[in-house]
Amino acid sequence: MMAESTGIKAEELVCQDEAVLRQLGYKQVLYRSWGAFTAITITISAMSVLTSISASFGTGLTYGGPAVCIWGWIVVSFCMLCVALGMAELASAYPTSGGMYYWQFRLAGPRVGPFACWITGWLNLLGQIASVSATSFLCSGLINTTVGMAYAMNQQEYTPFTQAQDLGVYAGCIFVVAVINSCGLRVLTLCTQLGGMFHLAGVALLALIVPLMATEHQPASFVFGHFEKQHAEDVGIINPVNIAILGLLLPAFSYTG
Repeated sequence: MMAESTGIKAEELVCQDEAVLRQLGYKQVLYRSWGAFTAITITISAMSVLTSISASFGTGLTYGGPAVCIWGWIVVSFCMLCVALGMAELASAYPTSGGMYYWQFRLAGPRVGPFACWITGWLNLLGQIASVSATSFLCSGLINTTVGMAYAMNQQEYTPFTQAQDLGVYAGCIFVVAVINSCGLRVLTLCTQLGGMFHLAGVALLALIVPLMATEHQPASFVFGHFEKQHAEDVGIINPVNIAILGLLLPAFSYTG
């Protein structure tokens, strides 16, 4: 009975969306197969917390230190929540595949709308290209680091990747991403779900292993209250607000997905 009511509710929601599309002058043609679980996992995979934190953690520790690394997440999360709620409202009002491109057209009006949606579409495309490129670059660096750690564990001398080798690994990462996204929806859904679960498990393991394996621990006053500014002052950044803003790149970079 519960499954039937859930199925009826889902069908009613689809019918409501189709009615909204008809009011906007569109007909439902795309097949909707992703549920709530896949939508959540694709968001987690897009954020790629393991990759983004490992690549930008040094920035947070250098500019602001532990205080910014912890409280900065709360500040940035609140700001991103406001943006997400606004976009969710727009998505429910205009449930089209064009996304932000179409939203700008509707909100800007017939006079400015075409130019506004053109700018939005190109900025979104360039942002996606930059995001994939940055993630692949960080992934190639993590592969280099992982190989070096494997050599160190076996007590073998390791020579870091040359620029040509690093570029080859980077190109290989982009190629793998392109192949996965060129596969069918079923394969893409499976990869998305596995990636989301992998990130959740990885973050949970790091949260447990790091404090358990650490030989020294700082007091709570240092973890929640220490503001690091020595390196910033050495390079000429004296204003604490500017230092904190640079440190906020740590959580902000993770939310770029």
